Amino acid sequence: MATMGFAPAAAIGAKIGAPDKPVMCLVGDGGLLSVVGALATSVELGIPVVWVLFNNFCFSTIRSVGDTYFKNTYGTEFTTPDGTPYNPDFVMLAKSFGIEAALVEEPRDLAASLKKAIDADVPYLLEVRTRADVPMPRLAHGWIVTATVSRGRLRAIDTSATLGMPGVLGVLDHRDAPRLNPEAGNYFGPDGSLQLLQDDVIPYAGQPIALVLAETLEQARAAAGAIRVDYDVQPHDVGFHLDHPASRPASTAFGPEADTGDVDAELAASAVVVDERYRTPEECHSAMEPHAATAWWENGHLYAVDSNQGAFSVSQVLAALWSIDRDRVHVRSEHVGGGFGGKGLCGPQVILAAMAGERFERPVRVTLTREQVFEATASRPPTDQQVRIGADTDGHLRAVHHRAAYALSPLAEYIEWCTR
Repeated sequence: MATMGFAPAAAIGAKIGAPDKPVMCLVGDGGLLSVVGALATSVELGIPVVWVLFNNFCFSTIRSVGDTYFKNTYGTEFTTPDGTPYNPDFVMLAKSFGIEAALVEEPRDLAASLKKAIDADVPYLLEVRTRADVPMPRLAHGWIVTATVSRGRLRAIDTSATLGMPGVLGVLDHRDAPRLNPEAGNYFGPDGSLQLLQDDVIPYAGQPIALVLAETLEQARAAAGAIRVDYDVQPHDVGFHLDHPASRPASTAFGPEADTGDVDAELAASAVVVDERYRTPEECHSAMEPHAATAWWENGHLYAVDSNQGAFSVSQVLAALWSIDRDRVHVRSEHVGGGFGGKGLCGPQVILAAMAGERFERPVRVTLTREQVFEATASRPPTDQQVRIGADTDGHLRAVHHRAAYALSPLAEYIEWCTR
């Protein structure tokens, strides 16, 4: 696996150390280009490593980080002499080093291509395209603008400068976005986090508050930076602990509380009592490919190519949001680009792409930046748990008491597995 570009060279070392074993390196385009000399080394020394390149235009992520923190995108953009942006052709790049290479465009072809690469016993590169690279005619690009306050209301959104910028097709915000079904939700019931661009209320920092549409990704990004937003900031509380005054009973979707007997009485009668508190931090998913979706409408049907871990459930949510039959929603999720559970739900990228596709009547692609993935998608919540166990001196258990709390948005219901 790739880690900041170390994997391509590490794979060569692994093959030298275990010459009788096949060695495959899974790497992103940014990671490979940071140590592209590894390709030349493998050819020069005749080391048969197979590189599986997930081409997710990773340099867009590196570029957004550089722009955010350093106000510089040097070395992260590729353009033709006339200024047209492009994604490097990694198959041709590999072949220029004398490496066998092939493009894998469909998931069903990956296994056979991988076997062919391993059996060739030569340096070999397979370029696998992820969802942010699917070619699409008349494609428009969306860039999300997110809230920068933790709680409040939108006082004003000024898009006048944005609308006059090159390539800009328009801006969606709560004033003109398509209306969604407020009762739409997931397994646990209605989910307010799905109601994007529906009103001026800001329930959390990072909530999408506008989507800029342009002919190119670069134009959309530049135009989004020209939007001016004024807020009415309200007090917020992000504290979390087991006895927080805003706590509420967990959903009983998986069954009622498992209460049997008198716990306090049994603990009082126990010779030995263990009473411990356990806390776990929030954990965020950071898959190789950020959440990305391309959506369009044809004859009343919604089509989407989305990086998710449950195409059927995502199609159910989209059907509910637009109040249409699920048979009219078609979601494809081929190369997910990594997920770890973080792409299990219907994400903002596909909802916003579908809204813009409906309004502007053309395919729209929306890809979250790495920062937006942390802000606007699901994560594993922090937990605070108390465990009390009472036993006799011979080890016979008399009582087991487990109190568990986990952080949860007031917008929706969910059950974290600490309650099992």
